[in-house]
Amino acid sequence: MANLGIKNFAMYIIFNDNNILILSNVFTLIKPYYQELLYQEDYTYTPELIQHDYYFCNEQQSLSKRLKNRCAEKYNYYPIYNIVRRRG
Repeated sequence: MANLGIKNFAMYIIFNDNNILILSNVFTLIKPYYQELLYQEDYTYTPELIQHDYYFCNEQQSLSKRLKNRCAEKYNYYPIYNIVRRRG
């Protein structure tokens, strides 16, 4: 990823039973993401957004305004682009 100029990533794996596993190297955000229930304000993996092959985060509401501001102000994290891939 570093060779591509990508510093941070988050990968959402959605299983057939709709359980979700999130992998990320934004370690400072992962702990509060679960402990403070921030995942409830993350719409990245909702059916409306993952029906497309990709989307730009500034064109879709993939995070609540509060979570988006917190990511920017506290973690210097600015989601830009999401790619959606399906198995099968």
